[in-house]
Amino acid sequence: MSTLSPKTPGWLDWHPDPSRPAFALPPGTVDTHCHVFGPQAAFPFAPERKYTPCDGGKDDLFALRDHLGVGRNVIVQATCHGADNSAMVDAVQASGGRARGIATVRPDVTDAERHPYTDVVPFARRVIEEFPDRVLWDTDWPHPNLTGHMPDDGLLVDYVPQVAVTAEQRRKLLVDNPMRLYWPGEGT
Repeated sequence: MSTLSPKTPGWLDWHPDPSRPAFALPPGTVDTHCHVFGPQAAFPFAPERKYTPCDGGKDDLFALRDHLGVGRNVIVQATCHGADNSAMVDAVQASGGRARGIATVRPDVTDAERHPYTDVVPFARRVIEEFPDRVLWDTDWPHPNLTGHMPDDGLLVDYVPQVAVTAEQRRKLLVDNPMRLYWPGEGT
């Protein structure tokens, strides 16, 4: 059994007893960005992490979800776990279909390691097909918080045709939608 790391000095734990909101969220509300941290004893933090948080595992997240009246979650891989997506995947699998996950993978990921994430391309395609006027693309350059590798931005661009398979989808994703949002009235 490994020794548990102490929290980063000054780290604030999540609120242990949040109030019940006066505002009732509409049925089906989705929390589109949340994390799970450990628990560290089951899902050790990455040696290269920049911080050591308190534990905030799936049971804590699901209790908060239910307390707030949230219907579903999108669980984003926490950087304290690096590219070990085990805690996030465990939470998604335990959610009863009420969560999706955003994983972190290293550039040298093998096909076998990538297998659990093979639904990413079909999922992205489906989003683009169903909501063609509501999707955006970005590079996230200069890729903050990365310490072990840096993505090849050219390869990221080469990924676009895999998810936006028609010229019209690519134009909406890459040109029309961001122009409408950020430069309204300028046309394309």
